[in-house]
Amino acid sequence: MIFSDVLPPQQQIEYAVIREARTVHDTATLRLADYRIAAESGWIVATVTSTPDSGSAVVPGAYIEAETGRYVSPEHSEMVLTKKGNWHAVASGDANAPTSGPYAWTEPMESRARTLSPEDFYSPFAHGGTIVFQFEPHADAAQRFGACRLIFPEWAQATADSLKTSAHITELLAKLATQPQSTTEATQVVLGSNGISATLAFRSLLQQAPAFTMQAPALLKAVDTRRLSIFVYLGLTAAPMKDRAEWLKLLHQQVMETREPERLLAIAYAAFAVQLFSGQNPGNTHAARELLQALHKRVIELGIPLPENSPWPLLFRKSGIG
Repeated sequence: MIFSDVLPPQQQIEYAVIREARTVHDTATLRLADYRIAAESGWIVATVTSTPDSGSAVVPGAYIEAETGRYVSPEHSEMVLTKKGNWHAVASGDANAPTSGPYAWTEPMESRARTLSPEDFYSPFAHGGTIVFQFEPHADAAQRFGACRLIFPEWAQATADSLKTSAHITELLAKLATQPQSTTEATQVVLGSNGISATLAFRSLLQQAPAFTMQAPALLKAVDTRRLSIFVYLGLTAAPMKDRAEWLKLLHQQVMETREPERLLAIAYAAFAVQLFSGQNPGNTHAARELLQALHKRVIELGIPLPENSPWPLLFRKSGIG
């Protein structure tokens, strides 16, 4: 069960928007080097099903006194966040890896006062989702799920396929710095059938191929909405500093040339993800807000409906726009 399915409609929308934003962030920043096959461990792609009470705050040892109905908590006790449920493997890099398993742990609430991580915004262990992780069987609690990233459910097999062929992809992308002709092959990967490999290729082209900016407008128009979100996120966060102004101009142009609501929404998810997860980089968050302002102007201009039960009002409200 996805926890948000049992929430009131408005809260369902909020969980769905933040889940989408974390998925864009996690996929855009995924690194093949985080996943490996080693003795008794390896990568696993899995679906996570949380229990109904996962994600709730509790005080360990607290109880209701039967005689009086009074709430009693142990002295010096502190509230903790519970996370529990089960995971089921979709694919793994090791035939001997477990195919499923339970999980259960608590986290001190005060730890959430630190710099917020993607897990603090949306946790698949509290609310369900599809993840890729490096299995660490001898670690405790959350540490068993090393390098955990939330991915699009329909990209589960693509993630596994990319990890299985990681050596080939890594070799191809390494050529970009020294062999300009490899740009053509990497661009074909961007437009290929595997979204994860496309993400890795796009990020490498963005950072290592100086002429790539010239190709980007056509690529952004050609890709599906999932890739569009991820590529826009990378354009806002990963482009070399000398190219940032050009990329922001390019992305604004994409907004003004796009009429399809679902593609505009994909761009909005990317900009919102930057705002959520680039808090330590004011330049990135400022650029993302500018893009969201352009999106607000565009959806009004096109007359796209903005009902309260859609993501649009929430995206704009949380960004302080409109």
